[in-house]
Amino acid sequence: MPKLKIKSYAILLIMFSVTLVSGMGIHYVWANSPTAASGWAWGGTHSADGAYQGLGWVSFSSNNVGSGGGNYAVTIPVTNGPLSGYAWSSHYGWISFNGADLAGCSPTLDAPTRVGDALIGGARIIAIRDAMLANNAGGYNGCISLAGDSGVRYGVTVSGGNLSGYAWSSDLGWLNMAGVLMPPLVNLGATGCTILPGQSTCNGQISWTFYNVPPPENYLVRNITTNTWSNTSRTSGGFIPLPLQFGPNIIRASANFVADNDVTVNATCATVMYSGICFPRPTITLTVADSLLRRGGQTEVSLTVNDFPYPLECTIRGATSAPINFDHTGSTPTETYSYPTGNLISAQIIDASCRHVGSGLYDTAEVRVNVLPSIQES
Repeated sequence: MPKLKIKSYAILLIMFSVTLVSGMGIHYVWANSPTAASGWAWGGTHSADGAYQGLGWVSFSSNNVGSGGGNYAVTIPVTNGPLSGYAWSSHYGWISFNGADLAGCSPTLDAPTRVGDALIGGARIIAIRDAMLANNAGGYNGCISLAGDSGVRYGVTVSGGNLSGYAWSSDLGWLNMAGVLMPPLVNLGATGCTILPGQSTCNGQISWTFYNVPPPENYLVRNITTNTWSNTSRTSGGFIPLPLQFGPNIIRASANFVADNDVTVNATCATVMYSGICFPRPTITLTVADSLLRRGGQTEVSLTVNDFPYPLECTIRGATSAPINFDHTGSTPTETYSYPTGNLISAQIIDASCRHVGSGLYDTAEVRVNVLPSIQES
């Protein structure tokens, strides 16, 4: 097994990187989206001369302070699914977590996969694989098993926001995964709604599940726009009602009292908002007692306001020489107002309108009165 001398500053790097990750907020993702791991794994033991032997420090993200290697990360799904990406060893270079790179491993390793809280399959040190393909690997194959039995059963598991356990390389020995971190995140989805006339709010839909949250596991999902709805469950168990007020509503998800990006959903109104409610549109009906008159005859025109408990300004035109103006007080929501017409000498279109001044909402109606032509006697 190769002997590697690792400088003591690497220990400071792992401590500092853990401090950075512990302050990370919640990231919004969709179901089973992979999350980029961070932190470090350690593979090494002390030899008789005080040097380390093994892989040394392995960085799982280029965001780690002092990580080196360029831009990279190992992605791990929040539920069952494949791992992907690369880790970096300053001594051995790229370590692949892509299943396609495991060809030639002996014993055979499956593609790295999350099953429940366990990681199975394997990873591969690319430099050793390439040397093996060139027949220059000295018997090494660069394969790392995430679970198995090398005389002692071992495996890597996800626990809260951390990995735990050991992976095994027949070339370089144990790899302690306890320093690899998975950022807390939430699978969050929400939909808006339309407020019904006469109502001030409506129910949208919301669904969430938190993942990778370490103790003390405090969860909070709330509507910070209204401050009237919140929930402290880790998961909603599917879509549930979400009370919304008119306009944009900011929904915030946080774990362990740390919040991140917000999600905004909208509640709309089919008409206009007035006095705190989605204001109903008035509806009117216009009728006449007789729709067919002799020349110079009269009839009665009736305007009915249908179930509108608010004041309206109404006008009837064409029934008389001047418009008929009147107010609907709303004290009786459904009310009929009747007026006699003038003497009609020809067919007449009578129209009406009623308008709510505050909201500007209105309705119109019309009715036709026909007049029989006069008979000329010789």
